[in-house]
Amino acid sequence: MLRSGITPVQKVGQMLEAMKDKATKQMQEERLRSDPRRPQGSDPWDFLLGDQELLWIIFGREQVQFASYKQFCEQTAEEKGRSIKEASEKIETLDADIEAATAESNRLGQEIAQHLADLEGANGEKAKATGLREKGRADFVATLKETAG
Repeated sequence: MLRSGITPVQKVGQMLEAMKDKATKQMQEERLRSDPRRPQGSDPWDFLLGDQELLWIIFGREQVQFASYKQFCEQTAEEKGRSIKEASEKIETLDADIEAATAESNRLGQEIAQHLADLEGANGEKAKATGLREKGRADFVATLKETAG
């Protein structure tokens, strides 16, 4: 939501509405300027006041165009709203998946740290046992040499 309390989609709708109004006004003025029945140099709106039939033709056609454009905008707004809702739901799902994966990663990291500590302990015990065996072998060899000769 924007600060004014409207959603971004509503703001886009307002901007499109303003653009449509501006384009409609420009199109009307261009049609009036290019009408061959209009006296050159006269104000387009003065000409319209004298030609009621042309006024209804122009505005009737524009009402049809406006209705078509309005329907397009409404359908587009619906589609965009639906897309936004689906994307929001997907974002929530992905956020939950990220949280679960992060928790799993942390748990596995702790397990790895524990396994590394266990491995270090085992390597220490292995070195100690190897040292004892080497000392025992040296004592055995020395005793063997004394008894043999």
